[in-house]
Amino acid sequence: MTSHSSNIMAAPPSPPPVAHPAPNDPNAPLPIVPAAAGPPAVAPPWFQDAIEHFRVEFRNEMRAMIRAEVFPKLHRLMNQRVEDGTIIPYVYLPFTNGDDPTQPPHNLPPLDNVNAIENLNEQDLAAYLTGYGINPLPASPNPHMYTTNLLQKDTLKGLIGATRF
Repeated sequence: MTSHSSNIMAAPPSPPPVAHPAPNDPNAPLPIVPAAAGPPAVAPPWFQDAIEHFRVEFRNEMRAMIRAEVFPKLHRLMNQRVEDGTIIPYVYLPFTNGDDPTQPPHNLPPLDNVNAIENLNEQDLAAYLTGYGINPLPASPNPHMYTTNLLQKDTLKGLIGATRF
C-alpha cells in the first residue's frame, strides 16, 4: 500500500483587524452628506460671453496648432508610404507659415513625385527650401558643379517625406 500525501491547502491568513479612527481624528474620512435640494445654480450674465470668447479662442488656437504641427507631420508620413509618388502622388506639405506652395503668391510647381523634385529649376528649388525654413546655398558659378543642387534636392526630399529616393 502506498502512502498518499494530503492535498489539502492551508486556509489563507485572516486579514488584520481594522482599527476604527479615534474620535476627532483629523485624518479620518469625512462622512458623505447628500446636498440639500434647492433651486439650480444660475451663472452670472457675463459668464456666457466669457465662456464663448474662451471657446472661440481655444478652437482657433487648436486649429492653428493642428495646421502648424500635426498636418506637416502627417503629410510627411503619408509621403513616406507612397514610394516615389508615381502611382500615388505625394500630398503637398504647407510652408512653415501655413501657405500652400502651389498657390499665389508662390505659384511653385507641385511636388507630386520624385521626378517633380528632380526637375525643379534653381529658383523654384530655392523658393521651396526658403518656404520650409532652410536657407539655400547660393548657386554655384560653375555649371558643372551639381553637388550643391543635389544636396538641396535631397534636403527637399527629406523635408516632404520622399526619403527613400
